[in-house]
Amino acid sequence: MHDADTVLVISSPDQLYSLDSLQVVVFTHAVGPLNKEQELALGAFVERGGGLVCSGDTIEAYHDYAMFGDLLGGVYGACIPHCELIAHVATEDHYITRRADSSFAVVEEIYLLDHIPADAEVLWRLSWRYTSRVLAYTRAYGKGRVFCTTLGSAEETSKHPVFAQMLERAIRYVAGAKTEEQPVRVALLGYGVIGLEHATAITSTPGLTLSLVCDRDERRLRRVGETFPDVSTCTDMAQILDDPAIDAVIISTPPNTHAPLLCRCCRPANMS
Repeated sequence: MHDADTVLVISSPDQLYSLDSLQVVVFTHAVGPLNKEQELALGAFVERGGGLVCSGDTIEAYHDYAMFGDLLGGVYGACIPHCELIAHVATEDHYITRRADSSFAVVEEIYLLDHIPADAEVLWRLSWRYTSRVLAYTRAYGKGRVFCTTLGSAEETSKHPVFAQMLERAIRYVAGAKTEEQPVRVALLGYGVIGLEHATAITSTPGLTLSLVCDRDERRLRRVGETFPDVSTCTDMAQILDDPAIDAVIISTPPNTHAPLLCRCCRPANMS
């Protein structure tokens, strides 16, 4: 994973001289002018394990810089006019697209890809003149990862929540995030009238795992064991708060108790 100090959004080519402490380099606009030393520095950075994120008209840098063409993987295409574009997820089970909105619309002018590298994993597509075209893909380069999307030239696109999510996840991905699905382990606090409905909803939601149910009434907990035999139970809320394996707590108690219980759940462990 990354932190803010290890991600650099390039605003000047001179920044490419100092990449040693970084995990990810981000280009969000046209590149250049670059000299040969800067090109090679970028290529070496990715090859040894760094991450590269390119959006918008950055992709057109391959026309002028051989290293960009090498990093992006031999792409080519042409610009299309300013118009509404509808992006669709092409690969659902990927770190960048998992549980993202399946489509979103923006209005901008983009560079339409006619060719992408054979080793690319396509993540987003659009339909253009009755053909499916690539909008975003990833690929490996040496020990590093590259993410490229032709979206993002327009300011309105950069503000779109799905596009913003795409870029944030792309940064994490190229920084080396684990790509395996990591389930969110949920504790259910309270198993009253709608406890069964809450528990069923949790177990039916991809990405969630019901790990623990807490209720003061042991008769209710026996019902939990009958319906969900693999789920642990307890009568003391402290067991939820002390369990490092719990990622989230869903409160299923009478509404007038929600506020104090929520405050307890949010209280840092080192506070009494």
